[in-house]
Amino acid sequence: MTRVRWNGALILGLLAAVATVGLGVWGWTGPGGDDPLDALYKALQAFVLSENYSDLEQAADARLPLEAARWLGALFAFYAILVLVWSSLGLWRLGLVARGRRGHLVVAGATVFADRLSETAAGGDLKARVIQLRAPDQRPYRRGRLIRLPFHGFDRDGLDEAGARRARRLLIDLADDGAAVDLALAAQRRYPDLAIVTRLKDTNLLRSLHDLPGGKTLRAFSEAEAAAREVVRRHPLFLEARDRGQGRIHAILVGDDDWLEALLVEIILSSRTLTLAKPVLTVAVAEPVGFRRKLAARYPELDREAAVTVIAFEPATFRVMTETAPEAVTAVFVAFDDGAQSLAAALAVRRQALSWPGFGAFIFTRTSGEQGLIRPAAGEPLAVPGEDAFGGLVSFGSLTDVIHATGVLSEAGSRAERAWHEAYLRLHPSSEAAVPWERLSEEYRLSNRRAVAHVYAKLHDAGFDLRAWLATARPWDELPALAPGETLFRDEAELMRLAELEHERWNADRRLLGWRLGESADQPGTQDKLRKLHPCLIDFADLSPDIQRYDIELIRELDQMLPRKKGGLRRSGPTGGA
Repeated sequence: MTRVRWNGALILGLLAAVATVGLGVWGWTGPGGDDPLDALYKALQAFVLSENYSDLEQAADARLPLEAARWLGALFAFYAILVLVWSSLGLWRLGLVARGRRGHLVVAGATVFADRLSETAAGGDLKARVIQLRAPDQRPYRRGRLIRLPFHGFDRDGLDEAGARRARRLLIDLADDGAAVDLALAAQRRYPDLAIVTRLKDTNLLRSLHDLPGGKTLRAFSEAEAAAREVVRRHPLFLEARDRGQGRIHAILVGDDDWLEALLVEIILSSRTLTLAKPVLTVAVAEPVGFRRKLAARYPELDREAAVTVIAFEPATFRVMTETAPEAVTAVFVAFDDGAQSLAAALAVRRQALSWPGFGAFIFTRTSGEQGLIRPAAGEPLAVPGEDAFGGLVSFGSLTDVIHATGVLSEAGSRAERAWHEAYLRLHPSSEAAVPWERLSEEYRLSNRRAVAHVYAKLHDAGFDLRAWLATARPWDELPALAPGETLFRDEAELMRLAELEHERWNADRRLLGWRLGESADQPGTQDKLRKLHPCLIDFADLSPDIQRYDIELIRELDQMLPRKKGGLRRSGPTGGA
C-alpha cells in the first residue's frame, strides 16, 4: 500500500473509532445512566461486540446512539481486520504486480547510485516502470512507477519475482564487485535474451569481465568511464581548440589513476579529426612511474594516437610538477575519487595555471554534488576564466551526469549502435562479428558505441555547426539530424576524406583495446586475435583499395543512417569545420 493510501486508511479508521466511542459515551451517560468512566468502559466494548450491546432495553432512552455505536464498532472491527490482512499481504501483492510487468527496468542493489537511478528512471519525463531489489529487510514499497522489493539472495526466484524474464534491462550495482559479477553471470545463464549491465568499481575486473566463462556479452561500466563520456561529449575538445585557434588539442589531466585513464581514452576516441594534429595529453598523478607502466601494458601503441607525458602531482601542495609552463592548453580536467579533493586541487591548479603564458582554458572539475559550480550548456563556447573564486571551474561527474551518460535509461543510443552494426554486417557478412546484436560480444558492441560517438567529430570535419544541436541534445546517446537536402559529403574528395577519418578512428579504437600492428603466423595477412595483432593498423593511404572500400562504404551507410528533418544541422563553412 502506498504511503498516501495507508495514511488515508489510518485516518478513516481513527475517525470511525472516535465516532464509536463518542456515541457510546453519549448513550451510556444519558438520563439516569452510568458515570463517565463506566460509560467510557462500556463504550470501548462496542469494538469487541460485547453483551452490553446485545440487549439495549435497559437504555431505551438512548437506544439510537447506542445502536449506532454498536454497528459502527462492529464495522470498525471488521475494517481493522481487513486493513491488517491487506497490509500483511503487501509483499505478495507487490510481487504479483512485479511478476506481471513487461518491458521494465530491474535494478538489483541498494547503493546510492542504484537508488538514484531507480528514482530518476521512474520519475521526470522518463516515467519508466522500475523494480528495484534492495536489502532482505527492505519493506515492500511502491510509489508511482517504482516498486521496491526485498532481495534475499542470488537464486533464481529473487530475479523471477521482479519479472526479470520479461524486463528490457537488468542493472546490477552491489556493494561487492565479486557478488555483482556472480549475479550477472547467473542472470545471463538464466535469461540469455536479457540485456544486463553491471556497475563495477574495480577497473581490473572491469577489463577482464568478458574473459570469464559466460561473460562474453555482459556489459559493465565504471563511474569514471561514464563521467568522462558525459563531459568530453558535452564539451567537444575539437570545438574548444578551434575557438582558441589551436592546431591540436592539449589537455592537462590531474587526479586519480582510474579517472585520468578514462578521460585519456575518451578524449582520444571522441576528438580525433583530420583538421587537428593528434592530441597532446599531459597527465599529472601522484605515482607517475606506476601510471606509465600501466599505460604501456594496456596500450602498447598509445604513442601512435597521442603524445602522452606523465608528470608528478604533489598531493601535499596540489601542484603540477611541470618543468616548463604548458602552452596552448585547450582544457584542464581535475578528477579525484573524493569530490572535495577535486575541488581543492582544481582551485590550486587554477592559481598555478594563471601564471602560465596565455592560459585561458576552463578547468573541468569532478564534483560529487549536483549544483554549485557553473554548468554551461553543452557545446557552449567557454569564455576566459574570471577573477572570482570559482571563475573558470566547470563541474562534471555528479550522479545525475553518470546516470544519464551510462545510456541505461535511453534507447536512442542503442538504436544508433545497432544501426551501425547492421551497416557493418552488410559490408562484412562473413565476419566473426556477423551475428545478431543480442549475441554479439561486448568487445564488438563497445566498438560500435565508439563508432557512434565519433560521428560528431566527422560532422565537424564535414563543416557542420554542432553548437545549437549540442545545447538541446544529449550527445552521449543520440545522433543529430541533418537539414533536408544536406548530405554528409558533397563530392568524391569529401567522401575519401571522411573514409580516411573513419579508418583513423578505427585505428584508435583497436589500439586502445590493446591491439598492435602484426599478422597471424599461420595465415599471413590476417589478424591474430589471441595475440591481438592486426595487419590493417596502418595509415589509410597504405591500405589496399579493397580494404579502403570498407571505410568508404561505411561513410555512405552513415550518410543514409543520419535522419533529415526541419531545423537539422547545416554546414557553417567549408569541409574541415572552419
